Amino acid sequence: MGIDAHQLAAGYVAEWPDLFTQAELDRIEAYGDSLSPMKAELAGRKDNIDYLRVTRVAWLDRCQEIEWLYARIERARLALRYRRDGGTG
Repeated sequence: MGIDAHQLAAGYVAEWPDLFTQAELDRIEAYGDSLSPMKAELAGRKDNIDYLRVTRVAWLDRCQEIEWLYARIERARLALRYRRDGGTG
């Protein structure tokens, strides 16, 4: 696993280079590409700012097809938390 979670400050991002294989990353990307994107909006903004930010997003709703992805992310989160807490939780 190669990550020392004790070195992480609260709120920071953890890097886990081998969490997914290249084939799994390709599978995640293909699944995302199959979704219908929608316009991402900045919260609280009512004016038209499309010239500043044009972003499309799609939600990865939890379903059988990508349950493996959610399970992998959850296991990684739990492993990081366990390490951060000194193996006590």
